[in-house]
Amino acid sequence: MAKETTVQTETTPDAMTMLAQAVAMLAQMQQQPAQSANTELMEKLTLAMNRMADTQEQGAKLVALETKRAHRPSNEIAHKRSAYDLRGFYDGSSLEKPKLKCPTFAPWTLEDDTLTREEVELVNLLEPGDYTIRRTDDTLAKFTVRVQTAIDGKTITRMSIGNDDQSLSQDNFQRMPRFADWMRQMLAQHSADVKKKAKAVLTMDEEAALIEAHELSVAE
Repeated sequence: MAKETTVQTETTPDAMTMLAQAVAMLAQMQQQPAQSANTELMEKLTLAMNRMADTQEQGAKLVALETKRAHRPSNEIAHKRSAYDLRGFYDGSSLEKPKLKCPTFAPWTLEDDTLTREEVELVNLLEPGDYTIRRTDDTLAKFTVRVQTAIDGKTITRMSIGNDDQSLSQDNFQRMPRFADWMRQMLAQHSADVKKKAKAVLTMDEEAALIEAHELSVAE
């Protein structure tokens, strides 16, 4: 349970002294020219009140900060750990779950938030070409990866994973392997360099085991 923090603010001694001096001057007003006394008094009072206002504002900010910390003492931003992102970092570091390199369709729209870290990494390794997938009932299905590029001819702006038959019909789709396994089958038919990178991508089970063994950091 978060520890409650009590913060008290006080008027600074200097401000109190200035107020006392300003009040004392009221007793002398009859012995001084009215305009001179009033001017000096207003200057003193204005300076003292400004100091008090600053002190109160700083105290209010401190109370707000301590109240916020009491409700969330360990960090200022909640982590994003989930079944899709076991580590939960999103601070821009190398530990953060990657995002899709471009809008991708399979043929439905793939979303970063509904893909696991493993799936995103695998999709980002795909290159254009024709590939054969083995379904769970040992039948085969052919898929084609197509990309669109920017004017430079290199930067990929869109990628689609589709086929020309009924492999992704409602009935056939039920016989497709898990999405990560589907991607791995396609990547196994890529170049040696891509295959090596795909093998280096941790499965979600491997990642969970490493986290359990305290071999991987997670956001707190």
